[in-house]
Amino acid sequence: MKLCYCALVSFLLVLTGTALGADTLFNAQVAYSVGTFPTDVTTGDFNGNGDSTDIAVCNMWDNNVTVLMAQGDSSYASGVNYNTTSVPWGVVAVDIDTSGYFDIVTANKGSDNISLLLNEGDGTFANAVYFNAGTEPYSICAGDFDGDTLVDVAVANHGSDNLSVFLNNGDSTFAAAVNYACGDGPYYIIAADLKGRDTLDLVVVNELDDNITIWFGDGDGTFSGDTTYAVGDRPLCVHAGDLNGDGHLDLVTANNNDDSIKVLFNDSVAIFDSTLAYAVGDGPFAVYIADYDKSDTADIAVANYSDNNITILQSFGGLFDSTSTYSTSTKPYALEGSDLDADADIDLLVVNYGSKSVGWLKNTTTLAVSADDDAGEVLPDSYSLEQNYPNPFNPSTTIEYSLPEQADVEISIYNLIGQRVSTIVDEEKPSGSYSVTWDGSDENGKPVATGIYFYRLKAGSIQETRKMMLLK
Repeated sequence: MKLCYCALVSFLLVLTGTALGADTLFNAQVAYSVGTFPTDVTTGDFNGNGDSTDIAVCNMWDNNVTVLMAQGDSSYASGVNYNTTSVPWGVVAVDIDTSGYFDIVTANKGSDNISLLLNEGDGTFANAVYFNAGTEPYSICAGDFDGDTLVDVAVANHGSDNLSVFLNNGDSTFAAAVNYACGDGPYYIIAADLKGRDTLDLVVVNELDDNITIWFGDGDGTFSGDTTYAVGDRPLCVHAGDLNGDGHLDLVTANNNDDSIKVLFNDSVAIFDSTLAYAVGDGPFAVYIADYDKSDTADIAVANYSDNNITILQSFGGLFDSTSTYSTSTKPYALEGSDLDADADIDLLVVNYGSKSVGWLKNTTTLAVSADDDAGEVLPDSYSLEQNYPNPFNPSTTIEYSLPEQADVEISIYNLIGQRVSTIVDEEKPSGSYSVTWDGSDENGKPVATGIYFYRLKAGSIQETRKMMLLK
């Protein structure tokens, strides 16, 4: 596991502070060729080497996925294609068979099913196995829906106005799909713990009803209490993140026909009556929440399909008044935030539907301590464990903590059933403020499954625990 420790001292660059050059968060896009009409992207460490993030893109016209393997020098090898079935529209990378390696699952619009491509353990994939879904599944998400530590999946079925839940049988197969009604034309789906109950809920944007449907997880793989909220004209994407720092996941939708995004704030029990709308570019197709400027607050990225660019809205206390744009290739369609070069910041991947490519926008944010620290080292006066960022995260996240005195420090990661997944700090450290990056892998360097995790700080006589969510 790669660790990143940074003590807070004067005149040194650290991972907390004020972003410099906020209008230049990203380098110019570097594009890699994929297939024809790509529609979605996902990331994971496919070959299990523990120090790189690989990419998979689904190409709806070619009926396949393109896998691009990281080469260890901030570049990617030429893509290798794997057949799915007809018109793959959504893709997710998760460990379905508990082998410790990321598998690939696609939602196939043209054949009304999902494809499972199991990882062979070396970054190559077996032939696809199929499971029936509803009509025209457009989008796919994953998570442990029934609390058995296995990764399940769900798809939004655009043609049958419902979603399908596939529970993992534990033998590299899924149980028959169970369907839940949505609005007209469900286009995109995510899984998120909206009520803070350590249970995943499902959120779907309904393209033709101009709203979202939320189904709340019961913790046993079933869902109930569906609720709808109006958003904007022709919503095509939704993402979740804590946008106002209150510890609860809020929602953002990309509204294609009115060139806007809609922010829906969570009141802590998953009621979303407080909203804000922001104008973006022409024809937004995708939205992705992450802390792009390292300000410890969540920002919003939007892919503007008709403008061939991305809008970044930077957060200031839950408001998003600072915007910047970055060029893409033709018709940016989907987004993924991920630390592709292991430098503890969130880069952006953009799927360019019109140019047969996936683009990498490398995050170049530089952080510095404030001028008030010039007099010398800044020492904390109490123990503290901060909320990780980004949260939810994929594939890595940063945890900050402070020590008022020298202490033996242990930070460990636990899953929902209390099993220790990994220990990422275990040493004596002097007084100071520190950060450590967890890359989403276990003690053996294998990627863990999507879901809820806890991280616990033990230092001196104190013990503190916080919760985080890994989303794929």
